[in-house]
Amino acid sequence: MVLLLGVPDTAIAGCCTLKKLEIEDPARVRVCAPAATNGCAEELIDETLSPGDIREICVDTDYLLYQEFDLEENAFSPLTNATCDGGIVEL
Repeated sequence: MVLLLGVPDTAIAGCCTLKKLEIEDPARVRVCAPAATNGCAEELIDETLSPGDIREICVDTDYLLYQEFDLEENAFSPLTNATCDGGIVEL
């Protein structure tokens, strides 16, 4: 299943392919467009992804932010920056 997401009413600067690579149980992943100052401006994905799952995504900058949910900590990991310029972002 491929899910195309975009940021409405803005110029699209970067599109990329998100791919869940880690060989472990499915993980809840949150992906967002970055805010002008710090953190997330808009949540784009919040779903459980299994190894091998792929999502196509476009944002209005050349990078995005993502984090995975840590079951042991019962919280999301710190935000990670990833370049979103046509390539693959490995989660």
